[in-house]
Amino acid sequence: MFIYLNISVNKIPTLKVIIVPNIQLCNFNVLLSSIVFLSILLSRSLISDFNSVLTVLILLSRSLISDFSSVLTESILVFSSVLTVLILLSRSLISDFSSVLTESILLSRSLISDFSSVLKVSILLFKLFSTVSILLSRS
Repeated sequence: MFIYLNISVNKIPTLKVIIVPNIQLCNFNVLLSSIVFLSILLSRSLISDFNSVLTVLILLSRSLISDFSSVLTESILVFSSVLTVLILLSRSLISDFSSVLTESILLSRSLISDFSSVLKVSILLFKLFSTVSILLSRS
């Protein structure tokens, strides 16, 4: 009988026992010590694997926390940029509205002035035609 530790491709150690005829059995103490030794090796391997998995999980969680922090920072920066653009746009719109309002006021003043001028010219023309009409009627 042979007892050996087999480490397969997936790195999981397994205890194999092969019984071979025509070989005398070892005494029980040797067999027991071999089993204990192999059990110790197996437990060390399992502890090492658990330690590796734990290390990988810790590194993964740190990476995820770092990624979340990066995403949060980028989101804050994007929000700040959008807010800045909106503020600038609103200022521009207020300025444009103020300009349009100023132009409307100036245009209305100009139209009022033009209307006043047209009215004055009309009155003067009316006076002129009245005078001409009166003069023509007298002659």
